[in-house]
Order: sequence, then structure tokens, then C-alpha cells
Amino acid sequence: FDTQVLSIFRRQREIGTYIALGMTRKQVLGLFTVEGSMYSIFAMVVGGLVGLPIFMLTATRGISLFSGIDELGITMANTIYPVFGFWLVSGTVMLLLVSATLVSFLPARKIANMN
Repeated sequence: FDTQVLSIFRRQREIGTYIALGMTRKQVLGLFTVEGSMYSIFAMVVGGLVGLPIFMLTATRGISLFSGIDELGITMANTIYPVFGFWLVSGTVMLLLVSATLVSFLPARKIANMN
């Protein structure tokens, strides 16, 4: 959120130029909202490309816990395996898209309404 707000506040002149060139405030708001959403989609794709091999590796080999887990009195396997279902992943993606869109929209709205 802070990065997006800082980016938009640093670009006040650019927003003023867009408005001076004839763009409506609604168009400027849409431009910055879509730009922020595109950044978040790009970040999710890169995160997925980096995270998928790591997930595949840990899903097959598991994550070994330290050998002293039995001494703690906790009933737990020495190796745990991550499981991510379709609904968990798609719900997380949707939540990230909605929050990124809101984070892009709110500061852009504030700047677009300035004179």
C-alpha cells in the first residue's frame, strides 16, 4: 500500500499533465488503477513461477523437522508435506487482486480530486 501511495503522490505533475491534456478525472483514476492492478498480476505470475518448483519439491520430499521434536512431547510427524487445494489458491489470488485494485484506486482518487 505504501509503495503505491508514494508512487502516485510522486506523480502528481504527471496526473496534472494528463488532466491538462484533456483526460477526465475518471480516466486518470482508471489509468492508475489498471496500472497498479497490472503490477500485482505481474508480481503474482513471477511469484508463482518461483514458488511452484519449490512447492513441487517440498510436496514430494516433505519438510523435515528437527530430530528433537519427539522430546518436546508433541505428537507430530518428523516430516510434513504441504497441501494447497484449488480453492485455497484461487481464493488467495482473488483476494490479492481485489486488495491490489483497492490499494491502487484509493490514492489515485485522492490525487485526481485535487485541483
